[in-house]
Amino acid sequence: MRQTLTAIAAILLAAAPLSGVEFSGANRLSAWLSQPGYSLQYKEQCDLRLSGAMANGLTYTAGIRYLQDEERWEDTVMVRGITKRFVGLERKNLSLRLGNSYATLGKGLVFSCLNDDRVKLDRDLDGALAAGSYGGIVAGRVAAGRIRQNTVDIGPRTNLAGEVVLTPLGFVSLSGLYFRADAADQPDDPSLGKPAEEAFGGNATVSLGPVELSAEYAARQRYGVLDPTWGWIGAELPVGHAFYGAASLPLAGLGLSLEYKDYIHFDTPYNAPPPCNRDGRLLNSAADERGFAADVTSSLIPGLDLHGNYSKADTRFGNQEWEDSYAEARWTANSRLTLTAEAQARREVWLQPDIPLKHYRGLTLGSVLRYGNGSSVSAKVGGTRYRNHYGLADDMSWINTPIPGHYDGATAELGWSPLTWLNVAGSIEFASHRVPEYNNQVRWGMVELMVTQGNQKLMLSAGQTKGGLVCSGGFCRYEPAFRGMKCTWEWRF
Repeated sequence: MRQTLTAIAAILLAAAPLSGVEFSGANRLSAWLSQPGYSLQYKEQCDLRLSGAMANGLTYTAGIRYLQDEERWEDTVMVRGITKRFVGLERKNLSLRLGNSYATLGKGLVFSCLNDDRVKLDRDLDGALAAGSYGGIVAGRVAAGRIRQNTVDIGPRTNLAGEVVLTPLGFVSLSGLYFRADAADQPDDPSLGKPAEEAFGGNATVSLGPVELSAEYAARQRYGVLDPTWGWIGAELPVGHAFYGAASLPLAGLGLSLEYKDYIHFDTPYNAPPPCNRDGRLLNSAADERGFAADVTSSLIPGLDLHGNYSKADTRFGNQEWEDSYAEARWTANSRLTLTAEAQARREVWLQPDIPLKHYRGLTLGSVLRYGNGSSVSAKVGGTRYRNHYGLADDMSWINTPIPGHYDGATAELGWSPLTWLNVAGSIEFASHRVPEYNNQVRWGMVELMVTQGNQKLMLSAGQTKGGLVCSGGFCRYEPAFRGMKCTWEWRF
């Protein structure tokens, strides 16, 4: 690995003396030493990038990523080698990028390739991405190629996506969206050139003073695969529909926003429908769900910031439900002291196969005390209460029966930053009794150290975490429990 990186760096540095050429990069190395058995896992990601200017106002960029991923997760693939490479050209209102790229059309109902480290999702387009605009009135993007997720191709298909945006007036924006996945990509396959599925839709955004209204609709048609003997297989698959709407009203010291979703048969491997809740969670990946979220922020009282959020969702054909309430207060007493309070209540029905009903209540109080020249001490204490029903039932009679599974929890966090480049933190959590969800453990704790110097950052941690469900942007994964030590080093140059 080191020899490969050295060779790549030498080639790029050799080009650096050329006029207008800039060389940059980033390296992130993480290692985990976990018990039992003191198993060692590590992951290193190195990005190298060239950029510069050419004649006639043309600029260019080029880059590669070397990834050595030895992290053993059930939902990830161990990788070693160059996983991304791209070259791009741009001039005025035109751009072209070949290789790996990210792109989201509209709100993400039709097509979205994105990277989210929180849920370990790296979905990119391996192909071509072109964009252009004219006169500030019309703009468009076209993407073509294979879609990969965590370096693995999603199906043996080639894909085409496009978006055209019109802004005929300053306060109105209209767009059309299209996506197509081919049935095959082999020249000898009779389904070559036939669409396996298509999706299309449109987006409208209107800004009237402080009010902004946005709506996006999309439809999806799956045709199946053309078999040389049996013809089209899967053509009876249902048509999908999706709608997302949002409204926002920012005022002096007050902000209001509302989101609404209605998705059916839109659980595709290449889109990212908005989840419409602050936890970033979809009920069933947009296969069948509808709901809304309301959000309010207020800073009408000097020094006091308030935030409230409520979201609710369910399914048409199943019995899944979600209801969440959240409130937060932040009071800046003076330049030295800040106090915070958070409260949350959530109810889930059939979002986990083995827990048909889950209730959660939580309250957290915190403070930050600043002193000296950039030093600070922070503290948080909180309590949680879970009232869960474990098991399966053929009907809904369990709703009104006593809930046998429950436990209470308490958390405490302490952070200290004696210097601007040093931060030390610790956390501990207790449960009232052992629960199967968290490997029958009753306590967890972690100590962390972070050192920042210029363009480098070093993070060390040791202890035990309980793991659990992690969600972001509509994607979720189960993070396994961990006991051991972690080390991460980041360097940008």
